[in-house]
Amino acid sequence: MQIDMWECTELGKNFAARVLNMKAVCTCIALLIVGGHCFAQQPNPNYFSLGAVGLYMPEYEGSDEMQLLGFPSVAFKKDRWQFDAVNGLRYNFSSDGNYSYGPLVHYFFGREESDSAYLTGLGDIDYGLEMGAYFNYSLAGWTLGGSVHRDLAKQVGGLRMKLAADRMFMLNRSNMLSVQVDTEWVDEKYADAFFTISTEQALATDYSVYNASKGLKHAGVSATWIHIVNPHWQAIVGVNAKVLVGSAVDSPLVFDDTLISTVAGVVYRF
Repeated sequence: MQIDMWECTELGKNFAARVLNMKAVCTCIALLIVGGHCFAQQPNPNYFSLGAVGLYMPEYEGSDEMQLLGFPSVAFKKDRWQFDAVNGLRYNFSSDGNYSYGPLVHYFFGREESDSAYLTGLGDIDYGLEMGAYFNYSLAGWTLGGSVHRDLAKQVGGLRMKLAADRMFMLNRSNMLSVQVDTEWVDEKYADAFFTISTEQALATDYSVYNASKGLKHAGVSATWIHIVNPHWQAIVGVNAKVLVGSAVDSPLVFDDTLISTVAGVVYRF
């Protein structure tokens, strides 16, 4: 059997795209749970951290099939700049410790039809960049926040808005518990890309035609236990539950509207 150079290139591109997508999705969900809290209680507000994370999660948003994945994680904060996989790269214009606001740049996570057998025949949703703005405010021990995101992908070009409230509880000198509630609103373009079944897609699959509409997409809650081993090492275990709502929950692509993800990992702060 002979494989020419073009075939080798295409195989390599397909494999790389699959690996990238798996990392993107699981990083997004895992760091949603463990996010910016890992070093929030440290005396030095600037940090750079590396970690290893394992995640048990649905194959895609709406799937009833699960997958077990592992990957590295990266986060840093330098003065007014901050980066992590969930929040992307942010700049804080505020010098007041009670609130922060500014622009953000994030990677837009698309979807590969090879991610799940349920997606076969639907085509891929391209990756890209998204830009937006955020605001956080601290009140009575809670951090209340919101953000607006607009992706620059030609295939989607959608708008989404997120609201969240989280709080960190110090159990003792070595253990912290973080809890968060959140919800997300999406516009017509975003809903169409991820939950609509077009006529062409219906003909290529066994799904019926379905038109998703703008509105609330999900409501979620998460809890994360953080154990401080020493000033550099931390261990993390968390669980996230998300319930799809609105037109998303009625999509033929949704086989389970309650999505549970669990995560465990270790983080090293330099």
